[in-house]
Amino acid sequence: MSQPATMRTTEGLEVKLRPVSRVLIQSVQRTVERELRAKGLPLDPPTYEVTTAAGDVEVHAHDAESISTDAERAAWAAYEAAQEELSAETNARVSKALLVAGVVVEDPPEGWAEAMQYLGVELPEDPRERRYSYVELEVLKTPADLIQALAGIIRLSMEGAPKESLDAVEALFRRALEGDVAQAPTPAAG
Repeated sequence: MSQPATMRTTEGLEVKLRPVSRVLIQSVQRTVERELRAKGLPLDPPTYEVTTAAGDVEVHAHDAESISTDAERAAWAAYEAAQEELSAETNARVSKALLVAGVVVEDPPEGWAEAMQYLGVELPEDPRERRYSYVELEVLKTPADLIQALAGIIRLSMEGAPKESLDAVEALFRRALEGDVAQAPTPAAG
């Protein structure tokens, strides 16, 4: 059994990381897809029918090149928007699962919640959510810390997998996180 790995944050804090079950990650992914389907999002590409020479009707999925009518363009745009939402929500929830299960930290110290309240930060009542907020607000403060932690957890979680698979997953999360950082509001200059 492997020991937890450690990373050092930009602030110099040593943080222990541990692997996260691939089954947990797959479960989170399936849950997101199920919830979005239940909301009615068109996660499957729109289709069209073709009648063969034998008179049979075949159903085929559209791709970007097979679209020709306004209705097909609208259906394709809805499909692409649903895919973007699926990707964003999946990345957010998988990242949260990786951090919750993969970052080894104690509960927030005594007085931390009161200090946050004083600063006007609303914290969740659920102790698990509060601990997650602590990780976000106090442990992994910078985008570099977050990326380093997720990459470390992914490496630990994929131990034994081919290097190409590991590199592809890390690149996917890095792009998603860098996109989130680019869209985050910047603090006002004071």
